Amino acid sequence: MVATGRFRQAFDIGLIFLFFYGLVFNGFPIPASKLVWGYLFLVLSKRSLLQHALKNQMLKYCFWVWVIFSLHYVLMMIFTDNYYTVFLRNILWFFVEGVFGAFMLYMYLSKRYETKKMLSMAFVAIVIQSIFVVLTFISVPLRDFINTILTITDERGFSSYRMKGFSNFGGAGLSYLQMIGVVYGGVLFLTERVNKRRKSLTMMGIFVITVAQLFIGRTGLAASIFLMIIIFLQQAKNKKSMLSLIGQVGIGLISIVSLYVVLVNVIPDNLKNTFNDRVIYRSMEVIENYEHSGDVSTSSTDHLQTMYFLPETEIGILLGTAQWDENRGNREYVGRMVESDVGYVRIIFAVGVIISTVFYSMYLKYIRDLLNTEIAGYLNILLWCLLFIFIAGELKEPFLVRPTGIIKSLFFLYFVFLGRGNLDMGRRV
Repeated sequence: MVATGRFRQAFDIGLIFLFFYGLVFNGFPIPASKLVWGYLFLVLSKRSLLQHALKNQMLKYCFWVWVIFSLHYVLMMIFTDNYYTVFLRNILWFFVEGVFGAFMLYMYLSKRYETKKMLSMAFVAIVIQSIFVVLTFISVPLRDFINTILTITDERGFSSYRMKGFSNFGGAGLSYLQMIGVVYGGVLFLTERVNKRRKSLTMMGIFVITVAQLFIGRTGLAASIFLMIIIFLQQAKNKKSMLSLIGQVGIGLISIVSLYVVLVNVIPDNLKNTFNDRVIYRSMEVIENYEHSGDVSTSSTDHLQTMYFLPETEIGILLGTAQWDENRGNREYVGRMVESDVGYVRIIFAVGVIISTVFYSMYLKYIRDLLNTEIAGYLNILLWCLLFIFIAGELKEPFLVRPTGIIKSLFFLYFVFLGRGNLDMGRRV
């Protein structure tokens, strides 16, 4: 029975991993996340699923945002004569796979596990990806094997120093998704008041995610470090002790340095130059630039400064121009119509300021609902900082618009949080 239980848990962690990261294997073009979606839909009771879906306020809110969003975009396509339908497909998958899929995953797991267990399983899935990230840098044969079995359509996926682990994509998108793992870990850490061993293992997982961000992207690395500091600050507030903050920051620094030392020692000699000259230099570029010029900048931020602009007409600003670029590497990508990576710029060109505000209101509701839960007192600083990351992140890329694992992991966190009561997360067990 124990072995069966462990196999079931491993199987479900695998489902979470495949759903979040949406692996696409060579010779099989259907993303694994869609197969998981289909499996969940098949095994769940349709009546129960419908009943719970109709009662879920966030699901209904997102549904109406999707309807308004889609209808407006269709009208703007007709009005502007720009028939770029890829955006309609993206927003459809955003709701059907990202939001509703996360709801089905919650429904499926909630039949077997309590609240904390579901969160810890998702956290483990993200930590596993971080381990893959480090291993694929250390082991070139493993990296080549993964590149062989997965479909890699973007040449950046073959980088020798920016890793994507066991996934089809890397860069800022993957680093943002891994950063959400720190949020999961923070929730688990801050709401665990008895089991010190579990608390320590959770923090170690957060450290692993953060260190692995060195190989993925600066966006997630900076956000992960920021969130770690916030978690320590929140813990000090919860305990009403600044000594707790000082002690945990000290332990955190020692742990990260120790992990770094271990990492440096396991890196093969032939990769150490790449590690120092590419990985570390890229991660610390902002510090290097500040020391030399006094400017807080990187090559990415310098390039990003040229990407803040709006449609030329007032009607275009208010209602959009029905223009949306597919991600580079996807089969629908044909070039850039809007020469910007900035999330706000991209969505304004697509649907304008008015409908963009309606869309982003989902995330305001997201944070508001989490702040209204009974355990929000343990997490309020962390949740406000998550809202800050939502706002700041869109200044770089449309992380919250694309139908990726970011959306799935965020909404899974939400549905678990609010799904069936959360007192078990805050009480002593």
